[in-house]
Amino acid sequence: GKKTFSRLWTQPRGDDRGLVLSAVLPVSAELSDSICRGAARPAPEHADGQPDLFRGQSGRGAHHLPTISCGSGFFGPGFWNFVQAIILGFVLYYAATWAVRFALDKLAPGYTIYNNETVGELVLADRRAMSFVTIILAPIIEETLVRGLVFGSLHRTSRWLAYIVSCFLFVFMHNWQYFALYPAGSVLLSCVPYIPAAVALGWVYEKSSTIWAPITLHALINAMSVGVLTLS
Repeated sequence: GKKTFSRLWTQPRGDDRGLVLSAVLPVSAELSDSICRGAARPAPEHADGQPDLFRGQSGRGAHHLPTISCGSGFFGPGFWNFVQAIILGFVLYYAATWAVRFALDKLAPGYTIYNNETVGELVLADRRAMSFVTIILAPIIEETLVRGLVFGSLHRTSRWLAYIVSCFLFVFMHNWQYFALYPAGSVLLSCVPYIPAAVALGWVYEKSSTIWAPITLHALINAMSVGVLTLS
C-alpha cells in the first residue's frame, strides 16, 4: 500500500542502502569508463579538414565540448576558466532558484518539494551514509549520465535540444517516484524548483568543457544543503 511504498523511500534499512550502493557503484564505474573511451575516439573530419565537433544543425562550427575530460585533465582547458564557470554557475543557480521559489510562494502557497523532504529525513536518520551519497556519489553518477552522456551527445545536433532533454531527465530523476504517492499536480509543482539546477549545471559543463565542473558545483550545492539540515 501507500504507507509501505513511502516507507521504502523514507526509512530504508541499512542492508537496503548497502544493496543500492553495491548495485550503483559498478554501473557508475562502467558508465564513466565507456564515456571516456568514446571521448578518446577522434572526431570525423569534413572536406575542409576541420573535425566535426558539435557543429550544430546549421553547419557552422561551435566551440568544442568534450564528453568527459579524459585527456585534458581535471580543469579542462584551464584552471581559471574552470573556477569562473563554477562561480557563475553558482550565482545563476541561486538567483534562478530564488526567483522560482518566490513565484511559487505567490502562485502556489503551501507547495511541497517532496524529494527535499525525503532526503532531509534520510540525512537525519543516517548523516554519514547520506552525506557520502548526496555529496560524492550522486553528483558523479548524475553528471556523468545527464551532462556527460545525454547533454554531450545531443549537443552535437542541437544546443537547445541538449538543454531541454537533459533538464527533463534531471528533473524526472528526482521526482518520478512521487507520482505514485501524491496528486500529479502537486508533484509537478515539486519538479519546478529543480529546473534552475538543471540549467545551471548544463551551462557550467558547456562553459568549462569538462565534466568535473558540474560535478564540483553539484557537490557544493548538495554539501550546503546537507550542512543546513545538519545545523538545523
